[in-house]
Amino acid sequence: MRSVFVVVALVALAAPAAWSQTANLSITKTDGALTSTPGGTVTYTIVAFNAGPDPAPGSAFGDLFVAPLSGCTWTCVGQLGGACSVAAGSGANANQSVDLPVGGSVVVTARATTWRPTPTCSSYRPSRRWMVWA
Repeated sequence: MRSVFVVVALVALAAPAAWSQTANLSITKTDGALTSTPGGTVTYTIVAFNAGPDPAPGSAFGDLFVAPLSGCTWTCVGQLGGACSVAAGSGANANQSVDLPVGGSVVVTARATTWRPTPTCSSYRPSRRWMVWA
């Protein structure tokens, strides 16, 4: 059975009017699989990256793991100067503040259990939403 995953991303930079810096933020999310097994474990890798030209300190990173995913745990690691305000957590929300210097990133690795359909259900459609903004 193939599952279709829909990913919604919101990327924006909000700063005071007098602040003239801009940052080109991007985010990718992958589980590296075309299908998943009901009741199995899935692992997502989420990377937030700043292509510049200016740093984006205090950017808000968020990932919401909703049904049919459960038991989510995650870790966050900065790369090339990127920094996470929270190194690890669990639950449906992976929201936190991240610092993204030019060329820097944060990598969030999340693991969750997929929903197991009851005998009356024959398919499921996981839903995920994530965003990064500054």
